[in-house]
Amino acid sequence: MKAAINVDDFRELARRRLPRLVFDYLEGGADDELCLRRNRAAIEALHLRPTLLQDVSTIDTSVELFGRRLPLPIAVAPTGLNALIWPDGDLALAH
Repeated sequence: MKAAINVDDFRELARRRLPRLVFDYLEGGADDELCLRRNRAAIEALHLRPTLLQDVSTIDTSVELFGRRLPLPIAVAPTGLNALIWPDGDLALAH
């Protein structure tokens, strides 16, 4: 398979690699999945407008969170059963 370049590519790789029960757990949402559908619709409604030939040498992606400066605004929310998807998945996320 070609290299994964977007979320759908990664989803397909996961579907092929994981047992069906694990993939369905990972792919699904809670209860009637209403929140999952709303989140997907909100993301799909976003339209990125890339700009070319812009000077990015001084861009600062850091944010302050809980009194600490973080270099990149990415965090992991509480999740469960990560070891189903990757060996020692909880430890891998913590690192």
